[in-house]
Amino acid sequence: MGANPYCYLTTYQSDIGSALAALREQEFRAGRYDPALQAADPPTYTFQQRFPPSDSFPSPGAQHGSLEEAFADGMESGSGTGSILDIMGLADFPQLLHASPTTHETLMATFASSTPSHDMALQLVSQDFSVQDQLMKVMAFWDEIGRGEARYFIIYDQGTPSEIFFAGMSID
Repeated sequence: MGANPYCYLTTYQSDIGSALAALREQEFRAGRYDPALQAADPPTYTFQQRFPPSDSFPSPGAQHGSLEEAFADGMESGSGTGSILDIMGLADFPQLLHASPTTHETLMATFASSTPSHDMALQLVSQDFSVQDQLMKVMAFWDEIGRGEARYFIIYDQGTPSEIFFAGMSID
């Protein structure tokens, strides 16, 4: 099976590590990870959902006693949780099970800006590619992320940091 992309938006805070930890806890508590989504009605998998999570995303609640138990259960199948729960921390450069900053060069190539807006970031998950060039930029962005890795970048609103965008690939 191939790796699947996922992404999340979270409110900006200068401590990216704390933002990641809070996001992981939020998604764990909501049960938006494999294998917890098997408890949803109807049962589902993260790769079948549209990201970033919205009100329509199943949220059966945590099905494990801790984040570590959820990750270990996901790893028993060899595929992980298919979610941000697989990302254990931050790294300066791409590293398995870590989020690293999106490079300035990638931001410029993808958005023609180093300060992308919320709407610009959502182009990465858009299904509407009326311009072939836009599709190629989005594909290049996702192609840079290896299995079990994630990237992040800051989203800006009128020049002020407002959100953090985390994008990753599942382990499987």
